Amino acid sequence: MSSVRLLRLCALAAVLVGAATAVHAQETPTQYNYCALFPGAKTHLFLLDRSSVYAPEDAFRLKRGYLAWLKEVKPGDRVVIRPIVDYAANSSIPLMEPTCVPGCPPVDKLPWYDSCDTRQVKKDQVEFAAKVNKAFDRDTLLKAPVMTRETAITETIWDSVRQVKPDVLVIFSDFLEHHPTGDRRISFYGPFDRRAYMKAMRDAKWIPDLSKTAVYGYGLYKDLGPNPQKLSTGEWDNVYKFWVDYFSDAHAAQQSLKQEYLGAAVPDADAAPPAELRHP
Repeated sequence: MSSVRLLRLCALAAVLVGAATAVHAQETPTQYNYCALFPGAKTHLFLLDRSSVYAPEDAFRLKRGYLAWLKEVKPGDRVVIRPIVDYAANSSIPLMEPTCVPGCPPVDKLPWYDSCDTRQVKKDQVEFAAKVNKAFDRDTLLKAPVMTRETAITETIWDSVRQVKPDVLVIFSDFLEHHPTGDRRISFYGPFDRRAYMKAMRDAKWIPDLSKTAVYGYGLYKDLGPNPQKLSTGEWDNVYKFWVDYFSDAHAAQQSLKQEYLGAAVPDADAAPPAELRHP
């Protein structure tokens, strides 16, 4: 074979290999299927009360909590963020679509000839953080008009748990159920018969099965908004007892109901908020 012909064949082979490589690059997915790559990954459902415009104090409390919660979220976990508004049907429109937390997959989940694409993982992590920040956007919470006169917390929990089936349920709310009209007329903004309302929940079969779900609620003892309604200590205690009964009746695997999120670092009253909580 002449040297000229050999050179032509080599050039053709190089072109074919380059084309094949380009096709493979186009077919390669832009991100890992993180939820499928991490054994034991959990589903986290975060319900965010949007029935009121927030006061700055509310926004700070929310952020202290969700920053602590995010430290517990692991690569491969599925995260869903939904609002609490007037009806469960409206709450089913997510603030953040179900998203799997990015991270380098375990070695045994990668092909023997491959290694973690750290550049892609970092890109996906930036996109994940952007989605979370958008769902908890402070300006929206402080300024967005409220389009609801009701707060359907029990209905939203029931419907969301039924659809999402979470391992972890986080709720930020003042936990003040409020239905001023209709068959379900009830308001936690004052004295109410918590046992009668619990019976109504049982009769309507609106208590979900939380036997495999850890529940972490925070925001109690302060009405959301810049002009909060003042409830007495006894009235707040009645609200707290209702929710303890509710989650106990739902057989929650674990429950914590507090003003601050479990594990959140709470600054002194006179101290400036930490850097991650500051806002221009």
